[in-house]
Amino acid sequence: MAFLDTEALIIARLQAKLAAASNTARVFAASQMALIDERQQIVPAIYVVFDGYEPTQYVGNGRVQQIEQHWTITVAVRNAYGQVSGEGVRNDAEPLLALVLAALCGWTPGAEFSGMVLAPGGAPVFGEGFGYFPLHFRTRTMVRGSTT
Repeated sequence: MAFLDTEALIIARLQAKLAAASNTARVFAASQMALIDERQQIVPAIYVVFDGYEPTQYVGNGRVQQIEQHWTITVAVRNAYGQVSGEGVRNDAEPLLALVLAALCGWTPGAEFSGMVLAPGGAPVFGEGFGYFPLHFRTRTMVRGSTT
């Protein structure tokens, strides 16, 4: 499995869970997010972002290493109700946040990975009727260097 294959697996998992829930939210990769002007974006949406990695341990002079991948899954919604308090966007985001948590907490992206665990995260961001609610996850995998 390639280093960043996890992204496609997460996207497929979320798309399947949205379809099963008859939810019309769309799932996008980070590369797609960069192309979207905020006012013209499709919402509700879920963005899957590779947020880096951290080596955790190694053996064999570094030839075999365990790494922890960091993923941010951001729920994006728009609701003009209660813009000052953010009440509308919070209400719209809640079912999607619950869906993401149920879909990814403990889920194993593949045989080479550990189950995904929720990680510490940041606060939501609000602006012009939009709300962005990040959830941070981690999973671990092994990478192997060449012996030649």
